[in-house]
Amino acid sequence: MYIPDHQINAIRTATDIVATVSNYVRLRKRGSNYVGLCPFHNEKTPSFSVNPGMGIFKCFGCGKGGNVFQFLMEVETLTFPEAARTLAERAGIELTIDPEAEKKSRTVESVYEVLRFAARFFYAQLTTTKEGRKALDYLRKRGFSIETIRRFGLGWAPDTWDALIKEAEQNQIDSKTLQRAGLAVPRQGGDGHYDRFRARVVFPVFSVIGKVTGFGGRTLEDAPNTPKYINSPETAVYHKRRAVYGLFRGKSAIRTEEEAILVEGYTDVLALHQASIKNAVACSGTALTKEQIRTLGRFARRILLIYDADAAGGKAALRSIELVLTTGLSAYAISLPPGADPDSFVREHGAETFREYMQTQRQDFVTFIHSMAQRAGTLGSPEGEHTAMQSTVDVIARIPDPLQREPFIRRASEVFGVPYATLRTALDRKLHPTRARRVAPEPEAKTAVVQSKIAALPPEKALLQLMLTHGE
Repeated sequence: MYIPDHQINAIRTATDIVATVSNYVRLRKRGSNYVGLCPFHNEKTPSFSVNPGMGIFKCFGCGKGGNVFQFLMEVETLTFPEAARTLAERAGIELTIDPEAEKKSRTVESVYEVLRFAARFFYAQLTTTKEGRKALDYLRKRGFSIETIRRFGLGWAPDTWDALIKEAEQNQIDSKTLQRAGLAVPRQGGDGHYDRFRARVVFPVFSVIGKVTGFGGRTLEDAPNTPKYINSPETAVYHKRRAVYGLFRGKSAIRTEEEAILVEGYTDVLALHQASIKNAVACSGTALTKEQIRTLGRFARRILLIYDADAAGGKAALRSIELVLTTGLSAYAISLPPGADPDSFVREHGAETFREYMQTQRQDFVTFIHSMAQRAGTLGSPEGEHTAMQSTVDVIARIPDPLQREPFIRRASEVFGVPYATLRTALDRKLHPTRARRVAPEPEAKTAVVQSKIAALPPEKALLQLMLTHGE
């Protein structure tokens, strides 16, 4: 979306940066500027400053700064066009764009409007109808409060083929528009449509800025040949690989904690948020993807993966850890007791016990791989130990930052009881498999070279060199 310079200048002139920032930061006047606690990093002494005369902000702690567009882009994780459009709407300025872009924008906006309409319909069905009462009772028995249900916009899709379609028709919304939004499915005979979500508790999936992009639906009763969960298909606004459930409600807590807790299901997210553990999120109907990690990386430095205690859960967690590390974020894993999930654990033991468990039981990936091998009983053989060490080296090799690799090499040396130099050599071979190997000198010649080099060093350095290269 291209926005002409004159419109950008008009938006900037019409926007009060102090008023905009005040929506997110408590400011107080100091001279000609306004100061407050930075929203982008933790601090106790204000280092965040807004200059209304120049229309800029600056944090002298973390270094972030810029104009009102940059502030909104940072605090809400928006693109420039999204930030400009938001500020233009607040200032009452109508943006003009080229016809093709306008047509596409209208299509996207119509999908958003239909999804918002559907979310309100499902919520009303859950909270105000007799049929929805059984779904509401189910959620209340699961321990979810009315406030949690409201905050996350939960709903009920009636047990009929066309309840949403009929309601949409009364509001001048046709079935093809519902189909574009992923809410209606064309009948096989080509005659009309039917509702995608039927007889299910509905979980709206929100974008980072709070727009409904899709839905997940759960049956109340497990029946053969009926999937427990279904999700919206790919649409103009819903992409499974990018969607992160709970991020809209959890982004502030994630930014504060600098950590996102990644759980498996919608109800896990709801239970943790209700227990004031608000940095919990979940993937929406897909395995963890790079797109989702990049989205989380805008708010978090670490991702804590909660996985099932069985072997399949461990392997899935390891794949996720590798993916997280390739993006430059830190990754930790934690296994709950057998048979427990975050929802049941926090309801049974409480939020404080859950927080304590997260802190004491989390494992970096080196310890995690070692523990998996230990539980599988493979560390008792040289082959099994080699496999575990090789897996660890393979994961370390996927970390893009060389400085970030170093602590993990040292950690692996401690956990596996192997000299650092051995693991360092294995890692170098993994990183540079095609590098020509130098011809090693004969043992006697090599020993003589080493001895001559060490003899030339001051005594203290010679001792350190011997300890590092010949620790035994």
